[in-house]
Amino acid sequence: MTWNADHPSASEKKLQDTGRVYVLQLSIFAPRQFVSEELVFCLPGNQTASGLDEHPALLQFALRRGRGVDKGDSPGDSCIMPIAKHKLLLLTAFIILLRLAVAGCRGFFVNPKLTSLTVNPASTNLQVGASQQLIATGNYDDGSTKNLNGSSTTWSSADAAHVAVSTTGLATGVATTTSAVTVTANNGGFSGTSSITVGATTITITCDSCTSGNTISITAQGSNPVTFTSNVAANWTSSNSSILSINTTNSTNGSGTLGGTTGSVTITATAASGSGTGSINITVTQ
Repeated sequence: MTWNADHPSASEKKLQDTGRVYVLQLSIFAPRQFVSEELVFCLPGNQTASGLDEHPALLQFALRRGRGVDKGDSPGDSCIMPIAKHKLLLLTAFIILLRLAVAGCRGFFVNPKLTSLTVNPASTNLQVGASQQLIATGNYDDGSTKNLNGSSTTWSSADAAHVAVSTTGLATGVATTTSAVTVTANNGGFSGTSSITVGATTITITCDSCTSGNTISITAQGSNPVTFTSNVAANWTSSNSSILSINTTNSTNGSGTLGGTTGSVTITATAASGSGTGSINITVTQ
C-alpha cells in the first residue's frame, strides 16, 4: 500500500489485515513531539487491503479529524472513521515522569525545619576585660544541628554596662556584677541564652629579685633594678618609695629601685584593664 497525501512528515506506515477491518498505523514526527495514530476502518466487503489506495480522501480526513463517519454512495460502502486515537507527546511524558521522580524523592530535597536554638556555654564566669566566644546552635526536626553564628543570628545583652556582646557572639566582661547577666541569641523566631557573671581580675605577683621569704638585700642588689611579674598587664605602685620605689604602667613586668632604707614594703599591681588588684609584701635588709 502507498499513501502520498499532503503529510510529508509521515515517516512510517503499517497495514494489518484483520479480516474486513483494517488497522492503519502512522508514525508522524513533528518538532518536539511524536504522534502515533491508530486508524480503524471497515472497508466494503468487495475490497481488499489494497483498496485503501483508492481512498486518499478518507485517509486524509481520518488523520485530520480523528473521528466521525464518512458514508459512501451506498450503505455497503459505509466506512467508519477512527474509533481509537492515541497520541504520545514525549515532552509531556518527560514532564510527568520528572514530576513523579521529584515527588518520590521529595524527602531528599526538603530542608529541615529549625525547632530550637541553644547557646553554648549556657553559663560562664568572666573577669573584667576577659572575653568568651558564645556559639548559637540550631536544632532541626530531622535531628541535625548547625552552628548558626553569622549574619542570620542577632545577639543582645540584658546589661551591656557589665557584659558586652558583639554581632558575632563574643561576650566581654566590662564591670563586676552582683548577679548573672543574660546574653540572648535570636534566629528564625527562636532564641537561646547564656548567663554570664563578671568578677574582678585576680592578679598574682612574683618577686623575681627576691630570695627566700620575699627578702631583698640592699647590699646584694645595689643599684640593680628589682623586678616583679604579674599574670596580667598592670599598673605598679609601692607603699613606701623610700624603701622601694616602682612606677611601671600597663605591663606584666614591674621594675623597682631600692631607696636605701630597710624595712617592709607592699608592692601592688592593679589591672590595667578593668578591676582587680594583687599585692606582695617585701622585706628589705642590709
